Amino acid sequence: MNHSSTAPWPSHGGQSESILAYYGFPKELKVIDFSTNLNPLGPPAWLGPFIQSQLDTLTRYPDPKYTDAIHAIAQAEGVQPEQVCLTNGGSEAIFLATSLFAGKRSLILEPTFAEYRRACDHYGLTSSIKQLSTPDFHLPKQAIFAEMAAQDVVFIARPNNPTGILIGMEEMEEWVDQAKITNCTLIVDEAFIDFAPHEQNQLQHCLDKNTPLILLRSLTKMFTLPGLRIGYILANPECIAQLKKRQIPWSVNTFAANIVPHLLQDREFLAATHDWLAQEQAWLLPQLREYHYSIPPTQANFFLLQPPSAERDSNALLPFLLQRGLLARHTHNFAGLNGSALRFAIRSRADNQRLLMALQEWGRLSC
Repeated sequence: MNHSSTAPWPSHGGQSESILAYYGFPKELKVIDFSTNLNPLGPPAWLGPFIQSQLDTLTRYPDPKYTDAIHAIAQAEGVQPEQVCLTNGGSEAIFLATSLFAGKRSLILEPTFAEYRRACDHYGLTSSIKQLSTPDFHLPKQAIFAEMAAQDVVFIARPNNPTGILIGMEEMEEWVDQAKITNCTLIVDEAFIDFAPHEQNQLQHCLDKNTPLILLRSLTKMFTLPGLRIGYILANPECIAQLKKRQIPWSVNTFAANIVPHLLQDREFLAATHDWLAQEQAWLLPQLREYHYSIPPTQANFFLLQPPSAERDSNALLPFLLQRGLLARHTHNFAGLNGSALRFAIRSRADNQRLLMALQEWGRLSC
């Protein structure tokens, strides 16, 4: 079988049936899903009873202004309510923000989340691509800064998906300064920023009325609610007003809107998640590197793994792991990787132990 990038690879993680069918496994095969970057500690225990208590709200339309959710976000982020737009997950946030630049010019730093290029195509942006080279994915900052004057918008994922690499706060302030100089807007997707150290989650404080900066956030990754779809955008008030004019009425459902204040108040869950993630990163990643796997420094709840022989090994490693009940995320639709690596969520210690054993076995077989 030719496992090439022309195959019908699913565009997102969590689609086990497509991968199993492609490799000839029965769709009923039980797998541990490392392909979706979700928090194994979630959803929070209080979520079920809360949803039960909200069932009667289904008979009423949502508040079209999402007042309670937006005020809760503003308070949690230290911004004004006029700087917040609630969205139907991170995907609506990406497409809404991109719509502001329809027909203009964009710069995308790849490999990264494929939805940026898809949104640019949808709104007719002319996209320039800056391909970051493996294995360290070095960011040529000065070269990018020089190019920003010719662009209207630059997409940055922070931490980046699929590498997990995060541009630090001090450097991001340089990016914001350069954006002001060149009049080029930064769309910074921080869908996974809640997993990063707290001191890195401060970019919203760079926002003011003159800052060409749009931040995209998600609550579904941290709280394991991908089916509920909750995201939001932070920007200057004028930008937010334009976004709300473009947004479909009632794009966010009642459950999602009503749960936002409660999610943001659950600081214990966030603290427990940070403790878990730090422990698992410190336990798992050094052991994998001992077997000569290349893993960029990640500050997210996932990591990118390149076997020593890159594409050949990755294409063989994926079904090898499936045989052992482990589903990885392919990288055939991450431009510049084209299947040469696999992405793994960091899960519970028991699941991570199974993954480690399988990858150690592969490492010994590949020597």
